[in-house]
Amino acid sequence: MGFLIKFAATGLLGAITLVGIHIYVMGAESSSRILYPLQSFFYEKTIVCTGDTDNRLKALNSYAINELGTLDVQLAYIDLNADLTVCESGFGRLFSAEKKRRFRVASVTKLITADAILSLVDSGSLSLDSQLGDIFFEIKAPVDLRVKKITIKQLLNHSAGFDREINKDDLMEDATHWCPTNISYLDNISLDFTPGDKTRYSNVAYCILGAVITRITRVPYPEYIEKKYFQKYSSLDFAKSSLIKNEVAPDIRFDEYYNDNSLENLNYHSIESSAGLVANAGELALLLRELIDKEGLTLLSGDSPQDCNIHNFYQCYGFAFYKYQKRNQKHTYFIHGGYLPGSMALVVADKNGKVLVFVGSGAPQKPMTGKINFYLKALDYFDSKQH
Repeated sequence: MGFLIKFAATGLLGAITLVGIHIYVMGAESSSRILYPLQSFFYEKTIVCTGDTDNRLKALNSYAINELGTLDVQLAYIDLNADLTVCESGFGRLFSAEKKRRFRVASVTKLITADAILSLVDSGSLSLDSQLGDIFFEIKAPVDLRVKKITIKQLLNHSAGFDREINKDDLMEDATHWCPTNISYLDNISLDFTPGDKTRYSNVAYCILGAVITRITRVPYPEYIEKKYFQKYSSLDFAKSSLIKNEVAPDIRFDEYYNDNSLENLNYHSIESSAGLVANAGELALLLRELIDKEGLTLLSGDSPQDCNIHNFYQCYGFAFYKYQKRNQKHTYFIHGGYLPGSMALVVADKNGKVLVFVGSGAPQKPMTGKINFYLKALDYFDSKQH
């Protein structure tokens, strides 16, 4: 009898949760925020893990649901022995035909673009010191002569002269953005600082890198990336204006800036090489481990500026990741996060071969602290795994 009562109560609350989802889909943002604690209770019950013998990755999944603001979550961890542990939450997992859901990984896309560039450098097709003026004949008489001298290295490590705090980095919202289809527009811009003088995170820099790949290989960026990476890891794809197969829908209820229209108005072509990929966390972790372990230049390569503070997030960029150390510790983490409207991602790696990947559908419930607190929790998990 007790079982039946419990079953009925669970069913009733589950129905309430589904109603909440329906309300959210219909655009009642405030109502969906109110219902989130109830939904999170049920979503936490859907967590399924493989290989998580100490339940620590499951605990991180729970934290993402209850504190970060992501109901649908995937977490993947690869240890020193290259063994994969995966946790996942979400009702959609039960109905996905291939049981391999995928999420928008946002700026984590830059890791794949960086690897493609570094591979071209290793092959001799390109140099880290190659300059834009030598790659693009379209750059003829720039009003800012520094533009022609921007190097591949400076684009990779976000020191190319683009500062989105000064000039809006509008790749996502401007349907007519000049990059990557109109490189000659670089003749008309003035850089925000002298390339190499400092670092400022830039989506435009990685859009240009996508155009570099197209120019050097003579293959459109999406086709080149698909051939190089997608054949082995089939969950990888490019986001479109509508959801692709097995893609988890973004959840923007906690986003203070973007709305449903933002998802439709994203300039998907412009963000292909900076924030355009969709992937399954497990496959993405396996791919990144492979790229970190390869010979030659890797995603962990590249010195950071000497004056950067390695104890702060988002400062000490190499060729792909930024480096971070906890205070009073010497262990270096290589980190890259990402956000698109209603979608979050995080990658943590180290030189020992450990890789942690998080992808989730949602936005931080606490805009100022939610993401950083989750990063710190992810690092705690990373530290807890001694193998």
